[in-house]
Amino acid sequence: MGSKIGHNKGPLIEDDTQATKMLAKVAEWSATKIKLAKLKIEESTMRSKLFAFYFPLAKEGKTVEQMPEDWYLEGTQKMNRKIDEAALKAVMEQLPEGSEDRLIKWKPELKLREYNKLHKKQQAIMDEAIIMTKATGSMKLCPPKKKKE
Repeated sequence: MGSKIGHNKGPLIEDDTQATKMLAKVAEWSATKIKLAKLKIEESTMRSKLFAFYFPLAKEGKTVEQMPEDWYLEGTQKMNRKIDEAALKAVMEQLPEGSEDRLIKWKPELKLREYNKLHKKQQAIMDEAIIMTKATGSMKLCPPKKKKE
């Protein structure tokens, strides 16, 4: 029988051919991930330069720049907005009653560290209000640890 790759948390591969193919796939995935990171940086840099050139005075929203042969370049300027919670109370006092409910969206978020401190019975109660779905898994290829000399 061939070498065994895997452990009790994943597949056990006993076939050398399959193991070799899967190790090649890990190497291919790792190389692709590196290429993708470089491409993302390159695309972002190009987009920033082109946006600054074609839409130097862009305001929030869409702007269209005519291109040759009836093509057009559509630029969308977005604005990030965050609430300064320290200033919010004083600001709301100056606005009509009910403004906070109309203007501010409070998003409940689970504090996982505190949830993990609950007893099992309390967690079971809290679980009734939690919707949990599996997120996309992440991986990284790690080099061998250096041996201590």
